[in-house]
Amino acid sequence: MKFTPYTLLIAAVAAIGLTTQVANAQSDGKPKGNEIPKEEKQGPQVKVPKIEVPANLKDKLPAALQAQLTSYRELSKTFIDQQRALTAGIRTATEEERNTVRTQLKANRERFLTDTKQVRTDIRDQLKEVRQAAKERQGTPKTPGEGRGRSGNRP
Repeated sequence: MKFTPYTLLIAAVAAIGLTTQVANAQSDGKPKGNEIPKEEKQGPQVKVPKIEVPANLKDKLPAALQAQLTSYRELSKTFIDQQRALTAGIRTATEEERNTVRTQLKANRERFLTDTKQVRTDIRDQLKEVRQAAKERQGTPKTPGEGRGRSGNRP
């Protein structure tokens, strides 16, 4: 029986596929070696609305706006720390205690969002104004073909 290089290639690919399937079937989902399980890598997920400041405007923000941003970030950091402190012992808690903690977490989140809603809208409005002012400072955009080499001068 004669084997062509194409036949050998197919056999090699099949062997690799089988070994991969066997390795996946033997793994029990536990981490190997120094690998940290996914649920232990991060603490409980606490999300707060982020206010993004464009990189080109960070240096040009007024001092009052920078102070508001710093204040909001500190408020959100303390909120996250409080929420994580509440969830610290939830794994060993009974079902009733877990439900109590969940309701506390939801109530705290709602209170935080309502307390900071006006601050967030003020900051966003001021950022829009700063962006608009930066666009106006750049000047009017060029008309098509103006300052772009020969393409604008064609008859």
